[in-house]
Amino acid sequence: MQQLIQQMKNRLRANERVVLCTILQASGSTPRKAGAKMAVYPDGSIDGTVGGGEMERRAMLRASELLAEGRSATGHFLLHPDRTQDIGMVCGGEVLLGFVCLDPADEAACAVLDRIAEQLAGSGRCWLETVYGPDGSAAMQVLTEDLHDDDALPRSPQLTQTADRTVLLEPITRNERVFLFGGGHVGRALVPALHAVGYAVTVYDSRPALADPARWPQAERVLCGPFEEAFSGLEIGPADSIVVMTPGHKADYQVLRQALRTPAGYIGCIGSAKKVAYVNGCLKADGFSEAEIGRIHSPIGLPILAQTPEEIAVSITAQLILHRHGGL
Repeated sequence: MQQLIQQMKNRLRANERVVLCTILQASGSTPRKAGAKMAVYPDGSIDGTVGGGEMERRAMLRASELLAEGRSATGHFLLHPDRTQDIGMVCGGEVLLGFVCLDPADEAACAVLDRIAEQLAGSGRCWLETVYGPDGSAAMQVLTEDLHDDDALPRSPQLTQTADRTVLLEPITRNERVFLFGGGHVGRALVPALHAVGYAVTVYDSRPALADPARWPQAERVLCGPFEEAFSGLEIGPADSIVVMTPGHKADYQVLRQALRTPAGYIGCIGSAKKVAYVNGCLKADGFSEAEIGRIHSPIGLPILAQTPEEIAVSITAQLILHRHGGL
């Protein structure tokens, strides 16, 4: 989400209009669900996706029309092969898209993007409310938990429609964070893979040569220090993930004993069965229960018979995606 907002801001600063396409409602079998976004620019390029294929192509064409007209709109796209306005997809669903045309001269709209970027850079939660009118208008505002009743705001996109307006209220969250401890060969392959699917990665290593920020252009942060003090100054929450792949058994144990004291939603450690047994034995000796040690996914990654660093990176990324979507 951060990258999408930043690219839109860059285009607006370049004095270009932008159309933000958002799935307002999806029923049946559709490629993406409510809240999925795509930005369309005057040169025909895009950021993000609302599902790909013919539906996305039609959405891009509609967005191009609205760019030229300077209007916003909503529109239905049917994915049924046997219904009127079929667009040739066999998913078997229906999508309602919202199109918000942002003009560089619209200071209020630009301020909303700045506000979203500010919230995403912090630790608080925010919600985006977009109101579409029947006259080709659209207005966005950011709601924050410090100014509104958090319990009354939805945890997933919520659509409300009346005769004169369509309103989408959706939570906006920063990129999920991964804390990677160990900057070896697998880590070098893992960071770009995680970055490509929207994770913000912090790399931590005790070796200055491997903790050189120049080695990690796609990492959000690169930190250097002893592994036994790795969590000093780090704030890790339930939405964060920890990946452990230090140079050895002892360092893995030092990191994991700290990781288990955090509320991290995912903890994974690379290693052989022998290594796992050694580390688990050390953790038990420290007083950690079987349930606590059971939080650790080790060996890390999905079982795809991965061999190379790049293949292992794919298996780890896949497991984190599975966790992200509640399948783990």
